[in-house]
Amino acid sequence: MAYVNGADDGYQVGADPDHAREADEKLVLTDADFLSIVKAERRTAIGMNTGDTILEERELALEYYKGQMDDVPALPNRSKVVSSDVADAVHTASPDLIEIFTGGDEIGSFRAVGEEDVAAAEQETQVVNHVIMNENDGFRLVHDAIHDALLTKVGIFHWWVEEDESYEDADLERATAAEVQLALQDGELVEIEQSGLSDTTGEPLYDVTIRRKRTDKCVKVDVVAPEDFAVARDTKKLADTTYCVMRTRPRAQDLKARGFDPDIVDGLPVYSQANPQILDQARDLAGEHRVVTGASDSTHDLRTVLIYKHIIRVDADGDGKPEVWQVETDEHEGVILQKSRLSHVPFAAGSPYRAPHRFYGRSLADLLIEVQRIKTALMRLTLDTAFFAVNQRHEVAESTASEHTISDLLNNQPGMPVRVKQQGTVRAIPAGAMGFDPFAALEYVATVAEQRTGIVRNAQGLNPDTLHDTAKGAMQLMQAAQRRLRLVARTLAETLFRDLFVGVHQTLREHGPSEITARIRNQFVAVDPTSWGVRKDMTIEIGMGGGREHDLMLLEAVKADMRDILEAQANGALEAKVVTPANVFAMAKKRAERANIKGVAEFYTDPTQELQQKAQQPPQPSPEMMKMQADVETDRQKLQLEAERAKAEHDRAMQKTAAEVQATRENNQAQIALALEKAQVEIQMMRDKAAAEQQTAREQMQMDLQLAREKMQMDYQLERLRIESSERVGRAQAAQVGSDSPPSIDTDVNGQ
Repeated sequence: MAYVNGADDGYQVGADPDHAREADEKLVLTDADFLSIVKAERRTAIGMNTGDTILEERELALEYYKGQMDDVPALPNRSKVVSSDVADAVHTASPDLIEIFTGGDEIGSFRAVGEEDVAAAEQETQVVNHVIMNENDGFRLVHDAIHDALLTKVGIFHWWVEEDESYEDADLERATAAEVQLALQDGELVEIEQSGLSDTTGEPLYDVTIRRKRTDKCVKVDVVAPEDFAVARDTKKLADTTYCVMRTRPRAQDLKARGFDPDIVDGLPVYSQANPQILDQARDLAGEHRVVTGASDSTHDLRTVLIYKHIIRVDADGDGKPEVWQVETDEHEGVILQKSRLSHVPFAAGSPYRAPHRFYGRSLADLLIEVQRIKTALMRLTLDTAFFAVNQRHEVAESTASEHTISDLLNNQPGMPVRVKQQGTVRAIPAGAMGFDPFAALEYVATVAEQRTGIVRNAQGLNPDTLHDTAKGAMQLMQAAQRRLRLVARTLAETLFRDLFVGVHQTLREHGPSEITARIRNQFVAVDPTSWGVRKDMTIEIGMGGGREHDLMLLEAVKADMRDILEAQANGALEAKVVTPANVFAMAKKRAERANIKGVAEFYTDPTQELQQKAQQPPQPSPEMMKMQADVETDRQKLQLEAERAKAEHDRAMQKTAAEVQATRENNQAQIALALEKAQVEIQMMRDKAAAEQQTAREQMQMDLQLAREKMQMDYQLERLRIESSERVGRAQAAQVGSDSPPSIDTDVNGQ
């Protein structure tokens, strides 16, 4: 169903008949009982029944607001001027009142019940303000409700939950039949076309367009025309009323779109525009309800029907506790279109001037109709007197008049003569004097209007020559007007707007969408209102003082005091902090709001955000710890630098040593190879005589050579070989000297 407004245990007749019949079995009251009850209550309710005194007063107020004063008829050929006191007062009070509720970032705020509830209360405040002002036409709602209250005694809000249906098309390219079937589970087929065959399986592929339905819940708020609303006679507070009713005139197609039974809707009679309500005509400014000759009422689904939405508090299930029920019927209470159980009355109402122990209060029009009537009479009298002074009546002596005298006298053009036979034939008849100063009388009546309403002419930016035109007197008058207007604002805030906020909060919590994206602390946050708790305590700030300029002047004085305190804190003159960054931000925000600057976050940043970010970060070390950490880090860096330097020097030394060793090794290897060759020749020559000694020397030479290679890397081996070679040469020479026949140098290495 496209329209939802009831608790989870409620039901809606016409949308689901089987469910309705099951729910009816649990109720003591039948549909016929409900129809009988609401019909009787509507006939005795006050507010929209023919003959109600309040209807006559509203009609008169609307006519006076338009300048239509049929109860003060103008004589023929006399002044028809009309005073506009009612309209002037409404138009003078409306800007200040509207600015009070829309001049800041939020209309009202919920109070936290503890420190742990501050963030939740702020979040709920932002979301409810977002729903009322952004998701609905917030300015129009505030304007129309205040205008109705000032002019017709009461402003009325109504809220409900709607399911908005939207459709979006999605294209699916080269999909198999199985994929198309799967996509159709959450949508309907709009278009399909074969796009070829699969390269792998060879099955046909399709290009399709799927249309998916999307349903979103949202809370709707609207202003009810006071003449279309009535309450039980014993009502004092709308939230506790036993009965109230709202009259609407929807199109038949709109009822069907909301899910009502089409058969029931088709049976509703057409609401004829040829017989409009009296107040409908009184509100017309462009002849909206003028009967057009030859025009006929629309037929079929475009016809207008009359529907009553009844809110009745009655014990329907027999448990002894009355419940709130919403019942929508036709204009004769003969059929139920919808029936649902609610948790609260979805209406809020408030009057600018409350009447204790009564639902309806008084309006500006009630206080000014008599004043407008008197001023209109005085203005007409003054103008008629001026006209008679310029166009006086004349006495004509017929005995001395000519045939041209009367015609010349009636030709009242400047410079035209009046022809007579004798002087004195035409004589002006002196008009009677009023005997009083009409302008003083108008001024007196104007001051009476100011005293009654608190709406002064100085508040309109004028500077009339009034009875209190002194600096002190004008200031006192302005202050008195501000007090009266502030009282009107407070009255509307604590009744009309407070009930609206609490009701929207409760509706969001019980039946609202599961996710709302709202701007909280300059960040867009997704919020689930269904997780909220019950909240009744809230406040609406009334920020009107002596006008915008007066408030800014006072804020400048507070700013100067804050500057002095901050200087004292900086100099150490104050031990405790009197002004914090949060206080400075609050001052800047308030000044921007009173200057009517939107989007304060673009200029100032809330310091609590930085504090929260710091709180989420790990704690910072103390200055001593930070110094110790810095010293340790410095020492670590020095040690690392020294280690790197030593490693670099070691690497350079190792590279140099390796190069030198390699060069020495290569040189030694060459020399050793040469010496070995020479030694082998010498050893081979001495093998015959000293085989045993030669074998021993060879083994010793190999051992020495191996040791030199490992420890001194062949550096000492060459020297030892030289020494050993020299010794062997010496022994050989000595042996040769002691021998008679020296060995032949021609002997080969094998001794042969």
